[in-house]
Amino acid sequence: EMDDPYLSERATDVRDIARRILMRLQSHVRGPEDFPERTILLGEDVTATQLAEVPTDRLAGVVSSKGTGSSHVAILARAMGIPAVMGVSDLPVGRLEGREIVVDGYRGSLYIQPSPELLEQFKHLQEEEQELAEGLRALAQEPAITQDGCEVPVYANSGLLADIAPSIQSG
Repeated sequence: EMDDPYLSERATDVRDIARRILMRLQSHVRGPEDFPERTILLGEDVTATQLAEVPTDRLAGVVSSKGTGSSHVAILARAMGIPAVMGVSDLPVGRLEGREIVVDGYRGSLYIQPSPELLEQFKHLQEEEQELAEGLRALAQEPAITQDGCEVPVYANSGLLADIAPSIQSG
């Protein structure tokens, strides 16, 4: 309940640690979960630890009813290239398991049981984004030269450690 949004976000991390310690104390042995392909991690208060538990090759999106774009989960998801929608009010967490969901990280929207037409639109957008990313990867290897022939250095603005790997990968 702190006024500072950054410190308020860290309270989620502390609650997550407390919950995990309690789970360890109450259970004997817990095996790894089996996550289906295209898993969407969805919860009332999704934590960075929960995000780390899902294999990245199976993670398709993150949705949390609590949190903001500056929470650890949102920052990590962005660095991983995973769409995330945070702060979804009235999220019926218990009624969404097994349902088809589209997570639109650009608009901050969630589509539950989308129509075939909407699914097709999102598949088309995903293909376009992949083509754009591949084209940009090719450009990243070329020197940055102005139209008048001056070579200029290109830098990445990496304020967080999570930004470094994506910056290096994108050239």
